[in-house]
Amino acid sequence: MEKREYLIKQVLGSEYPTALYGVGIDIYNLEGNKYIDGSPGAVTVSIGHGVQEIIHATSQAQKIVQLVHGKRGYIE
Repeated sequence: MEKREYLIKQVLGSEYPTALYGVGIDIYNLEGNKYIDGSPGAVTVSIGHGVQEIIHATSQAQKIVQLVHGKRGYIE
């Protein structure tokens, strides 16, 4: 079986590339290498990384409330 260098497998004790930033479905590391984010959560799948409208909206919301527990209460 050929070794596939482009895959990042989860192996205990291994060092992984450090993500510097993301754009759309891609993540870039410190060396500028691009990786497809193949295991994101629901928000990243739907919206992507680095969407300026989301960044602006969440930064504005953080000026009002810094922490809301996901299982208790809500804010209007």
